[in-house]
Amino acid sequence: MSDFWEAYKDPRWQRKRLEVMEAAGFRCAHCGDASATLNVHHRYYIQGNKPWEYDDCVFTCLCEPCHEKNTALITKLKLCGGLLSQKQLHVLVSIASVLLAAESSAPVEVKSDF
Repeated sequence: MSDFWEAYKDPRWQRKRLEVMEAAGFRCAHCGDASATLNVHHRYYIQGNKPWEYDDCVFTCLCEPCHEKNTALITKLKLCGGLLSQKQLHVLVSIASVLLAAESSAPVEVKSDF
């Protein structure tokens, strides 16, 4: 088993995972299901970080069906993103930043060198 998957057995991840689920009221953040198996989803990864070495805002609690759908959408986005020009990617990031800022109480700043 890889070190990546071994890290998810670490007690520090298990504690963080439980904290995220408790904060979500043991419900899926997307559909509100409280009966399905829940997963703690990293919104993004940083190379070299352990699974528990992130701010709480990076995590979301999702039921397995929503987690699978979310993962499939992210995969599609990555595939599509690979086909875009730098200018198109810049526009996409700008749009996403506006959407994130609209949903957040804190402003989202994305710096770009384009």
